[in-house]
Amino acid sequence: MNKIILTASIATVLTLTLSCSSGGDSDGGGSVYSEVYTLKSVSADQFTYIEEYEEDRCEEGGTLKTEKYTEDNTVNYSIKNNVMTWESRRSDDTLNFKGSSNELIGTWTRTKDKNASCELHTERYCEDYDNDNDVCKRYEEDTYYECKSGWRLTEVVFTERTVKITEDYCRTETYIESTDSKGWRMKVIDCDTYELSKGSEKVTITRARTSRSISYKGKTCTRYVASKAQKQAACKEAWNKYKNDWDEDYYYDFIYKDYNDCVKSLRLPSDL
Repeated sequence: MNKIILTASIATVLTLTLSCSSGGDSDGGGSVYSEVYTLKSVSADQFTYIEEYEEDRCEEGGTLKTEKYTEDNTVNYSIKNNVMTWESRRSDDTLNFKGSSNELIGTWTRTKDKNASCELHTERYCEDYDNDNDVCKRYEEDTYYECKSGWRLTEVVFTERTVKITEDYCRTETYIESTDSKGWRMKVIDCDTYELSKGSEKVTITRARTSRSISYKGKTCTRYVASKAQKQAACKEAWNKYKNDWDEDYYYDFIYKDYNDCVKSLRLPSDL
């Protein structure tokens, strides 16, 4: 069983607001994602684009503060016979894009290749540790694909001032279908969804771009990306309750509260 997959799905990983519903479908299916970035500089063999992102923090007093960041991403490139070779400083892979000319401005495309960019890895870890005797009673193995950075890129479009970068992102394409020592089998359903089953028991987990969900016995718990207003409300509530013993972690507890309560109500199998 890929332990990392199961843990990441049930744990609260992102800042999401959460809901609980009976039945219904979660967001699913693979997606092609595109982002447009401003070009900072372009030369005959290198270009730099600016990535902008922000982070919300809950501060003392119950105030939500948004911090914005920028990062320069530099790519070394060369063009020959309508083929652009892309070598990002953040990447461990060299990507080749096909175009219609030897000029950078225009559209460049490639097909991602898991066989060329990903390698199979197996990690052994202790599942049942005996603290009294300082020994592991049972080991598990986690088998997964480790892929090079940037391997999902399929298209880049350059103008004088911008570059649009497109990825073909299928979350489950690097998962390994397997069965753990407790008899739970992991099976991929689609690009965002996989299933854990043992006998008549079945748990379905979906990891879409803006939501996460877990379904069991006809009931589904889902968490969605939180709005600014929802984050501010959670921040204020956390401060009002814990201001005499303040820790920002309390803020995340409030954002995830509905989802955590919902997951508890599912009464998932104890050996999952």
